[in-house]
Amino acid sequence: MDGQTASARRLAGPDSFNHLTRQVLDAAMKVHSHFGAGLLERIYRDALATELRRRGHRVDVEVPVQVWYEGEPLGEALRMDLLVEDEVVV
Repeated sequence: MDGQTASARRLAGPDSFNHLTRQVLDAAMKVHSHFGAGLLERIYRDALATELRRRGHRVDVEVPVQVWYEGEPLGEALRMDLLVEDEVVV
């Protein structure tokens, strides 16, 4: 990766975001080519996180999402599989 933070990329505009999404897609294709189909989702998730980290990206796994109903918190009912650079949800 080029060392930019998520906020710096946002200021840089959509080309920077598109570069990040292309990196994620390329890494996902590499993982899929390596394993093929049929494994448990967590194996692909963990392999993708590993591949993205090898490319220099910050990756958070199983990120909790707070759910609200009419201003009331309902708890962390959802989880994002991967959050890359605080920008791309996988």
